Amino acid sequence: MRAEISPERTSALGVIRAIAVRHEAEVLARYLIGEAPSELATRLYEQAMDQMPAPDARDEHRIAIAMRHPSLLGPLDAALAIRAPESALRHRTFAMSAILECQPELAARFLPESSRRFGHVRSAFVALRAAARLVAGLAILLAVDAT
Repeated sequence: MRAEISPERTSALGVIRAIAVRHEAEVLARYLIGEAPSELATRLYEQAMDQMPAPDARDEHRIAIAMRHPSLLGPLDAALAIRAPESALRHRTFAMSAILECQPELAARFLPESSRRFGHVRSAFVALRAAARLVAGLAILLAVDAT
């Protein structure tokens, strides 16, 4: 997919930032819904990032690690929910979640599922998976913050 760059992002740094923000949008969408975002969702994410303050050095490092290694995003998100709920990575994840939730074709993915037979077994599995992500994420966060 070729990135469309808006006219106001014509400087070299602007182009690099635009590409990085588009990459963030894709990584976060894949984490949240398992697929790339629509062009509209990507543009909305770009606009949202233009309004957010720049992250501090620690958050910038966390974001860079998560973007380079998307498989770490889930555990890092879980750990940051406990250790640093106001982190820039969490804010960016929430922004993308809100954008995706407002897309009519995706809204149903954010609604609760109707109760199913053996729903309690599924709930237990989800809780165990979340706990495992948290434990892994805390270890990863310690390593990331140490570098």
